[in-house]
Amino acid sequence: MARTQQLVAVLKRNEVLQELLSVDSQVVQQVIDDEIKPRLHINKNRPDFHALRKISDDTRRKKLVGRALLKYGSNPTLQCMLLLQNVDAVFGGSPPKERKRSVSSSTK
Repeated sequence: MARTQQLVAVLKRNEVLQELLSVDSQVVQQVIDDEIKPRLHINKNRPDFHALRKISDDTRRKKLVGRALLKYGSNPTLQCMLLLQNVDAVFGGSPPKERKRSVSSSTK
């Protein structure tokens, strides 16, 4: 199973899945369907989602988000990512703030 997890970690960063050889094809196919394919779709469409966030005209952005929702209608993973990155365009209000990870230092 460790080999499978390593494979999943590598493929999550890619945009294209060409071929995967395995001993237990049923288990690997399940991993591909559940873990890898959704991530590949996200990686492939990420630049489009970021481009939508940069549109300053609210009316145009709302229309484009609506069209994108129709385009990704059969893919709940992409719909979720699109909505999360464009909450302000869809529901109004201010855009979500980006989280910054902070490293806490302990004193000795």
